[in-house]
Amino acid sequence: MSKVIVLASGGVDSALVMAKLLKQGDDVYPLFGNYDQIPYKGERRAIDSLVEWLRDRTADYSQFAFDIKAKEIYPGVLHEIVEARISTGIGEIAACPGRVLSFVGAACIWAFTNDWHEGQIAIGIHRGDKDRDSCRVGYQDSLNETVKSLTQDRMGIITPLMGMTREQMAEEVEDLGIPWDTLYNCYWGEPCGSQSEHMDYRCPGCRRKQEAMRHVGRPESEWKIPNRYFSTVSTRAIARRDWKYA
Repeated sequence: MSKVIVLASGGVDSALVMAKLLKQGDDVYPLFGNYDQIPYKGERRAIDSLVEWLRDRTADYSQFAFDIKAKEIYPGVLHEIVEARISTGIGEIAACPGRVLSFVGAACIWAFTNDWHEGQIAIGIHRGDKDRDSCRVGYQDSLNETVKSLTQDRMGIITPLMGMTREQMAEEVEDLGIPWDTLYNCYWGEPCGSQSEHMDYRCPGCRRKQEAMRHVGRPESEWKIPNRYFSTVSTRAIARRDWKYA
């Protein structure tokens, strides 16, 4: 059994990472990053709901009650959520450049202040990710080398979803029974149905979740969120590099 800190956002990727690690019997510590992002409340509600759902399927007799079937599916232990407060000095942003580096640093600090002798940090990147910051395949090896070097080989990076397509991930989420309605992928304050208040842009987070649900045969009533427009979102929020024209 390994100790693993999962960089958790409440979305499809990190939810699947946690479920897979629990399934193989690892000790899972979700770390949620608060960096004044617009979808903070939605992401935090999602990660709370997801952890509650997963916790019912973990096998720690000292804390939880569950049935034999659940113990066989998720033999690992899921711990309390750690929230890392990271001040960027920039308000109303959809994503913060360098956020993964910040979260990894926060994870290392938390582990060492809690007397970890060794452990791993799990990131949910996967095949097909192209975002120039958090979801770009290619940086994981150099980041792992840096983390191992700076922590004297006590911490390292793992990527449990590497090699998986979005379609394969959607199928595994469905097979594991993870409730889709607990997952939150919107870059705005509320699920926007792939449409921000600025009609020239689409939210890739909502779009990807909808495509995943459509792929596994979920009814349209579940994945097609009505378009909504929010006066609380400013034009400064369009800080993502992967916004696409509608």
